Amino acid sequence: MNWLEISSPNLKLQHQAWVRIRGNSLIPGVTAYKQFMQIIPSDVSASLIIQDENKPPVWGHVGAALADLLPQCQKGTLMDSRDTASLKLSILLPLLKIASSRQPDCQRGMFGQDGLKFERLLLPFGENLRVRVVQIIYEFHSPTSRHSNETR
Repeated sequence: MNWLEISSPNLKLQHQAWVRIRGNSLIPGVTAYKQFMQIIPSDVSASLIIQDENKPPVWGHVGAALADLLPQCQKGTLMDSRDTASLKLSILLPLLKIASSRQPDCQRGMFGQDGLKFERLLLPFGENLRVRVVQIIYEFHSPTSRHSNETR
């Protein structure tokens, strides 16, 4: 198990919920994903569905806050060659890391030129030891943030 350095109290709570749902398994199953979605703030989260090695991931859910920041990411659309290099680097590379390690990850960064700072938690859900869904939950830290996380 990788060590995660999570600063946000809200993201720590989301990670603890994921651990409880996971139980003794390496990763929680995709059937637990719906249960998990009921306890996380959906406006600041997104999910990517991993189909197989030959197809790009599909956006399964894109919260309102992320749809404002990343208008090219819409539910049901493929992450493909039309996506910007920065989007691929910021989302696709961590997604591939999660898919191969089957471990959660936490990262910090900034959106665009306005410098909207964030911390995000990436959580895998799988089937037969293969990651099928990666849930991404954001916590925005900038005072100019339009959306904030609140645990339900």
